[in-house]
Amino acid sequence: MTGDFNIRDSDWDPSFLYYSSYTETLLKIADNLELQLLNPTNSGPTCYTNNLLDFNSVIDLMFLQHNNSALHNYIIIPNLWYPFDHAPLTVKITVQKESNWNVKSTLVKDSDKEANFLQDLSHILCNIDTINICSATDLKSAINTYATAIESLWSKYLKCLNITRHSKEW
Repeated sequence: MTGDFNIRDSDWDPSFLYYSSYTETLLKIADNLELQLLNPTNSGPTCYTNNLLDFNSVIDLMFLQHNNSALHNYIIIPNLWYPFDHAPLTVKITVQKESNWNVKSTLVKDSDKEANFLQDLSHILCNIDTINICSATDLKSAINTYATAIESLWSKYLKCLNITRHSKEW
């Protein structure tokens, strides 16, 4: 969150000796958005005046995400304020290709797919031939057949969820 907040305050403008009553409200809003006020890497005014009776000031601020070291450096570019009255604030944001951190397979609870999966699973379990298992080899074969059937059934009904850094736990 960045912009011209039109609030002069000694917290961010060393040439201003007073505290603004609006500062606390602005900082609470930023905190609720999980943002924090940052200091520029180069200090100086952000708003320039043409009136000789007024002073240049810092009223343009930048709030960035808490605990994100990649976003904690911004720069005031004072030589670009003219013909306007504000110096631009810049921040370098590295955009990386998002990769999936994890893929989760699931059945949605109480869904039609879950009901169908359980019905088909019940059918598979009821049709397992256990009478003709007479040896370890027969048992291993029956287990492999069962496992293959379950795996096929699971892949038929599953829902794949891509878990990324933006995913929320519910």
